[in-house]
Amino acid sequence: MRMRSILVTVGVLVALVLTACGPDVPDEGEIDDHVPGELDLLRTKFGALTADPCHTRPTEQEPHTCERFVTQVGNTAGTMTESAQQGHPQLSESAERMASRVAVYRDNRCGSADAGAEQLCEDTLVELAEAVEQAQQQMERELP
Repeated sequence: MRMRSILVTVGVLVALVLTACGPDVPDEGEIDDHVPGELDLLRTKFGALTADPCHTRPTEQEPHTCERFVTQVGNTAGTMTESAQQGHPQLSESAERMASRVAVYRDNRCGSADAGAEQLCEDTLVELAEAVEQAQQQMERELP
């Protein structure tokens, strides 16, 4: 009988210890501040885009070397469009501007080394850099 009560007590203590060591999961309906939202993601993307040489010095770049930058601008425009649809409609216009410049770059094959419209591609890179800058400033101003 004494052995049974000791085993029960040990079992209860083990269960209590394991419960105390469980994962720190927020209660249902509680906001987890440690998970970045779309706006945080956009701020991070803008930080990377604005540090890229294709943004900081677009006139000094060969347009075909900026394909990765342009792809990231397109991805950022897509994220902005999603955010606009989910409660931040003010991002819609900037997202459209960025997406349209990405489309011009791609439609004119600016990502290939043999792009025929060199000046158009250079101008498009400048316009992309300006669109990124304007979108970032808008976010800082309207969504601090």
